[in-house]
Amino acid sequence: MENLTPKHMRCAPLHCPSVGKLDDGSLLIVGKRASMAAAIERVSVGEDEHAVIISPDLLSDYVAGEVVALKAALAEAREVIDLKNQRIDDLIEELNVNFPSRGRP
Repeated sequence: MENLTPKHMRCAPLHCPSVGKLDDGSLLIVGKRASMAAAIERVSVGEDEHAVIISPDLLSDYVAGEVVALKAALAEAREVIDLKNQRIDDLIEELNVNFPSRGRP
């Protein structure tokens, strides 16, 4: 399991909130039991689930990393689209040169 807990929030094992990433990509979050808080807030908690309360800071580094990764993937996709659009423009230009419209629109 990969420890995703921000370094400034880490402490002795089992003594503070933490977040880990399991081999299947799921997140394992340790926090304070929140069954009462979940009921008060009308949060549905399944029979095999437990609600926990954590500080938003616990996931801030993880979320920031995910945002960076998504932005990089988006930039890469835009580059591919730009290259494909350029290729389409080149093909249209080639067709216009090889097959002029002869005065037709």
